Amino acid sequence: MVLGGTLLETAEPSYVSAMQAQHAASLREARIKSVNEAPPFVDLPPAISFVPATDMFTSTPIVGVVCDPPNSALQAPETRLIESLQLRVPARHQYLLRCHQATEDPRIRPPEDPRVPSGVRLEIVQYPNDAWARYDLRFYDGELGLRDEINVKTVWTEERPVFVIGSSKALWASGDQIIVIGGTALPEILDAFINAYLEMYPNTLEHNFDLPYLPPR
Repeated sequence: MVLGGTLLETAEPSYVSAMQAQHAASLREARIKSVNEAPPFVDLPPAISFVPATDMFTSTPIVGVVCDPPNSALQAPETRLIESLQLRVPARHQYLLRCHQATEDPRIRPPEDPRVPSGVRLEIVQYPNDAWARYDLRFYDGELGLRDEINVKTVWTEERPVFVIGSSKALWASGDQIIVIGGTALPEILDAFINAYLEMYPNTLEHNFDLPYLPPR
């Protein structure tokens, strides 16, 4: 029994190390595959047309929520180092809107922490073309282009996928734009925003579009 226990104790670390090495190799392979799937960086428009931030968001009040003035920023081209590869990402416009409840009624605050203000955050990112919007959608809140599948739920709207990250953030693509809606507001408030902006920015993701995920351990 002592001998058997000793053999088990010496064999288990080796097995764990082999599993870790296999997972690391799978992770590297998945990341490299993700980079190689990037759209071409050539033949892009010389500049993205500037749109006033106020024109990017609806002026119609949604479920009694008030919004601060939106802002915008031009994101310069960047190079992301992933494994041993360099991923060049083109310039894009980021538009941001923050909203909050107009009342201090505690019933509208998240039940897990009544001290946290109930708010909604909307982000619209515009890319040079549709291909880059769909591609960079996978990098939003991801780990170098990959996400943990357990944290993602797919909701279908008119046969097109909307990805829900965790329990309080939804994102999709509409043409050359990514739309991201999240926050600490109650689910019914977030749903109202999502529905309103799905009308304003119809989902153009293909039915079979999916995000790349981290390999299982």
